[in-house]
Amino acid sequence: MMESEVSMGSEDSRLVPSSEASRALSDAVQHSEKMIATSESSMIFGLGIVAIMSTLVSLRDVASGTSLLWISALFVPLLLWQWARQRRRAKPRTALKGSGRYGLHFLASLMLIQCLLLWTAQTGWEIGAKWIVSFSILWVGFTRMQSALDEDRVREGQEQLA
Repeated sequence: MMESEVSMGSEDSRLVPSSEASRALSDAVQHSEKMIATSESSMIFGLGIVAIMSTLVSLRDVASGTSLLWISALFVPLLLWQWARQRRRAKPRTALKGSGRYGLHFLASLMLIQCLLLWTAQTGWEIGAKWIVSFSILWVGFTRMQSALDEDRVREGQEQLA
């Protein structure tokens, strides 16, 4: 009789972790879906930043300082939108320790943009080509920085669960 009680107790203990694991898995899936749903707006924010930066780099040689300043003012509504979006988060994000890949992609993008500043564009075709090249460089840099940030967040989340 004592032996059956022990075996039943061990079966119960096997069931409890299994149900806890399925709940944890369900929670993880829900959080992942929520993260994917909210990351689209971050990509829209990045697209806006990249487009404004590309425009500034492309028009640097032909536009007046006042015009460039007005184009730079487009950052204000974008940053206010991002700030308002971040405030609606249920749980604020903490600062990441980071793997260093984010910084590496940021520095590579900065260096490539500095090289683009050496390109003097005067005609409409040259300005258009410079915009496309600078947009491509900045977009690749942004998406790689975003993926590095996402990987760091997932890694930190897994470390917190362990």
